[in-house]
Amino acid sequence: MNSNVIADEKKTAEKTTVKDYVCGMDVNTDKALKAEHDGKTYYFCSKHCEETFKKDPSKYLKK
Repeated sequence: MNSNVIADEKKTAEKTTVKDYVCGMDVNTDKALKAEHDGKTYYFCSKHCEETFKKDPSKYLKK
């Protein structure tokens, strides 16, 4: 495999991975649960984290 292809794969993976605002886990945006708040999309590793965030978004956005 060519090194440019490997670099592109890593770059793509980095672009689609974000932190879950509740537990801090890295999540893939393509597969994660999500919620909208103030016009922005937030991603979560589990239904528990999604529901916890929705109950009090400001608590997690202050971190």
